[in-house]
Amino acid sequence: MIFPPKNQSHLTRKVASFFAKKYDSKNGADTLLHLLENCSNSPFIDLNSQDKKDYCKNVALSIAKTTWSSYKTALKHYKKLEGKIWPFSSILKNKFSNLLLAEKCSVTTIKTYLAGISFFNNFLGFKNSDLDRANILNLRGISNSKNNKKTHFTHPISFKILKFLRSSLKKKFKNKLKFYLYWTACTLAFFGSLRLKEIFSSFKNATDLSSDLLWTDIYPVKRKAIKLKIKHPKINPATPIFIIIFPFPNKKLCPIKNLEKLKKLQKKKQIFSSNHSFLCYKKGKFLTAKKFVKVIKNSLKHSKYKKLHFSARSFGAGIPSEMESYPHLFNDLHSKNWGRWKSKSYQLYMKKDFSQKEWIFKRLISILK
Repeated sequence: MIFPPKNQSHLTRKVASFFAKKYDSKNGADTLLHLLENCSNSPFIDLNSQDKKDYCKNVALSIAKTTWSSYKTALKHYKKLEGKIWPFSSILKNKFSNLLLAEKCSVTTIKTYLAGISFFNNFLGFKNSDLDRANILNLRGISNSKNNKKTHFTHPISFKILKFLRSSLKKKFKNKLKFYLYWTACTLAFFGSLRLKEIFSSFKNATDLSSDLLWTDIYPVKRKAIKLKIKHPKINPATPIFIIIFPFPNKKLCPIKNLEKLKKLQKKKQIFSSNHSFLCYKKGKFLTAKKFVKVIKNSLKHSKYKKLHFSARSFGAGIPSEMESYPHLFNDLHSKNWGRWKSKSYQLYMKKDFSQKEWIFKRLISILK
């Protein structure tokens, strides 16, 4: 299914309402506007109606879709506190942290939710109080009470692990289409140092045209390279960016060759559509990042890599980690720019032209053996 559907006549009113709520791009701005209009002590309460709408729209566009989802959940929890909740004071920070602890949230989730409420506090025009000593001690105590287990370090997918994954996936999937679906995603995420949610389908039963990577978002460029249109990058989510993917000498490991093979198999099964997520394995069925990570973890569970902890971030960190191992060929700026981890590095990455990126990739080829 493509959303929005071209014809909703066959949908019940309830289903149509669900999709409208699930996919409404204005949902963030509407939530912010409702929050602003119900905060009587906000400095922005006296703005005229149109200025309020424009302000909410711009703020909603300032954060990534996944970040917004976390912040919205944080707001839902925060509203459970009794009494006056704005501005977000140090006392309220402690109360909110203890509330989340009582609801059995992890330390990471508590910190994310605190950041979310600080975001809404700024939006409403209030100054965030510094994280004072009491807050620090409170969070440290929560951390000590929750972290009885050793914290896992997310291990990057190295080139050796990538090659192992190919043989593991080959054994797991006798179906060629399923194999190339996962293997293409592996090579694309590794060689593009991509965040998984930038390329995977948002939903298992539908294609979100506003965020998913479609076949029409994959363009050929010079010297057999391709570029991907990333519609919602983590940094500056309102502005799409283009990621260059270069051909790799080993055809089995080349993401471009794997994409071509995947397209042929989809056409053979008559499920190919240029306006669908490129990760389609059955009519109306698409591969999500959650399902992908689960399969990758299971593929590594019974191997020599079983003691290492892998997550959705492992692929994006792969090439930058390989570069760190060769300081005579690459410096810190190269790896940071390639991984797009910080705003300044992101800006430098975008300024690099095709030939500069190609130069970096040629050096990478010399070490990836």
